[in-house]
Amino acid sequence: MDYPISNVPPWKHQIEAWNLSQDKPAFYFAMGMGAGKSKIAVDTCNALKVKSVIIICPKKVIPVWKNQFDLYSPVEYKILSLTKGSTVKKAKLVEEHIRKWTQLEKPFVIVTNYESFWRSPLGATMKNQRYVSVGILAEHNWDILIADEGHHLKGPGGRASWGMKRLAKKAKYRRFLSGTPMPHSPLDIYAQYRSLAPEIFGTSYTVFKNRYAVIGGFENRQVIGFQNLEELQQKFYSIAYHVKTVDVLDLPETQDITIECELDPKIMKIYKELEKEFIVQIQTGTDSDGNPVNSVLSVQNALDKLLRLSQITAGIIPLNDGGVKMVDSAKIDTMIEIIKDIPVEEPLVIFYRFKLEAKILKEKILDLKRTDGITRIPCEISGRVDEQDLFASGVADVAIVQLQAGSEGLDILKRGRYCFYSSLSHSLGQAEQSKARIHRPGQDRKCFFYFFVARGTVDKKIFKALAKKREVVGYVMKRIKHEFAEDQIVDLTEMAREAAGM
Repeated sequence: MDYPISNVPPWKHQIEAWNLSQDKPAFYFAMGMGAGKSKIAVDTCNALKVKSVIIICPKKVIPVWKNQFDLYSPVEYKILSLTKGSTVKKAKLVEEHIRKWTQLEKPFVIVTNYESFWRSPLGATMKNQRYVSVGILAEHNWDILIADEGHHLKGPGGRASWGMKRLAKKAKYRRFLSGTPMPHSPLDIYAQYRSLAPEIFGTSYTVFKNRYAVIGGFENRQVIGFQNLEELQQKFYSIAYHVKTVDVLDLPETQDITIECELDPKIMKIYKELEKEFIVQIQTGTDSDGNPVNSVLSVQNALDKLLRLSQITAGIIPLNDGGVKMVDSAKIDTMIEIIKDIPVEEPLVIFYRFKLEAKILKEKILDLKRTDGITRIPCEISGRVDEQDLFASGVADVAIVQLQAGSEGLDILKRGRYCFYSSLSHSLGQAEQSKARIHRPGQDRKCFFYFFVARGTVDKKIFKALAKKREVVGYVMKRIKHEFAEDQIVDLTEMAREAAGM
């Protein structure tokens, strides 16, 4: 079978992966970041002409999957993204979604996360230590199951792992995706394959561990080494395709990746109120009290309002005492999930705009050691703190850089090729210069730039303006309320450019 029809042509390694996987009910795409795992998963759905798709992924990745289907699939899928609500509410939505689109014979997708898919009533219900229900998800016969970042199932005794074992039995085809299928040890693969293809490594973890681990140490219970790894590797690759990002030669020299995040409903309510006020002022030329304002003040007011809107999309709100507080770390949490999967030997660069972001970023990066056993050392480069020597010397491996302070004059950031933007300024110059800190002479590896935007907010408009190399303030103001009179737009745009120093 030829490579399936897709909106985006495949890379060579994606064709290789497809050729290996197409005739197998179970397969593992162990492909590095940026190597196109999600594309080949969507393309597989189209090739198999599936009608029902269940995707389990990290919570912060749920919104991304709709974008992937929209981007790659010529077939329209009806997608339900379970981002909010209790498992009871989610179960009702799942039941309605399945019933509706099954009756209408339309292909559909349900996306949920590792923390909830196994919980009742989505997952099994127990009473008196006995299962009395398999859960709404396992009641349906799925055409294909996709486990995104499948290494989240590596713990053989975990509830998510056992839940996946039950759910996988209800899927005709199964596809696991991860750039790090064995993040800590070869033993990590057992629980994943127990769901994906139990016939390969069996269903007894004790037997598996005794076969591939060397046991010793305290009371002869500790893993002190590994054995028979060639056999393990052979079995793993019998249904897997592995490629490192650095080895994929046909990737572009740089790649921009946009990650959409869902803000908390309470934050979105605050955001919408401010945005509505902003629209009224632009339309009428009056302030919030209805008083007329002149063009120069309108421009400055627009800049101030855009700043406040961007601040809210970062999850930061003002306090009565004049301070600020981060009440929603959706962007940073999503970023941390991605950072977990990047090899620890890879230095990272994170650009931010608001001071509070730097504080939260440091805390969450340091907390990785406690939660995931990942040791990373952050340093800050800003107008207040200059720790660039720590990054240059290799003492620190994560540079947290304020956009304004780090977009020019720094040569040390090319140490890293993975760059993250937790927020963006309105300056096209800053955006281009910050990228040039990483992608510059002396950088000999492909670079990846991750942009985190809050869904349904000004973030996306700002990103589009920067991507199209347009002046931000005027572009955003045109898009935020498209029915402006053209003469008003031009006048305000020119003044906004001058006021912003662009």
